[in-house]
Amino acid sequence: MQVWCERAPRARLGAVLSLMIALLIGGCASLPSGPAFSSMHRPGNGTSRVVVYPNHWTTDFTVNLDGRPMGTLRRGGFVYRDVPAGVHQLASEKSFGYGVTTHDFRTQPGKTYYFSTVMSDRAKALVVGMAVGGVAGGVIAGSVASSEGPIRFVPVDEATGRSALADAKQSTD
Repeated sequence: MQVWCERAPRARLGAVLSLMIALLIGGCASLPSGPAFSSMHRPGNGTSRVVVYPNHWTTDFTVNLDGRPMGTLRRGGFVYRDVPAGVHQLASEKSFGYGVTTHDFRTQPGKTYYFSTVMSDRAKALVVGMAVGGVAGGVIAGSVASSEGPIRFVPVDEATGRSALADAKQSTD
């Protein structure tokens, strides 16, 4: 009985932190309402397609490609743009000290490039800091965490991207 009592506060803290992370990162996201991923055609001649989709922790982040907004990541959705082959940069930013995430990459004509997003170590530190110490804890955690932005763009192969997007719809905000 004593072991349960000692572990209960830790379990409650874990549950509270998980809930706070979900609320802070997920917010009140609307569902995507655009065309289904399965209805998209291949990119045209001389162009590449860049597709970005969230994991369950990285919704409500606006994604930019080459300095222009692609859209906001929504649960069950994706954003994409067809671009000329060459060097490109994905970026995302969130307020309250999360910083800016960038990812540089090169594309080839006729290919589709898939990127999943995951919460950055900096964002995790900010969320935990705020959960433990409120706004002041978040500020302190943000000042000692790495300089990366709120999310990381993770390149995935075509099979993984297509599988993850099988039921997804385009986020159109």
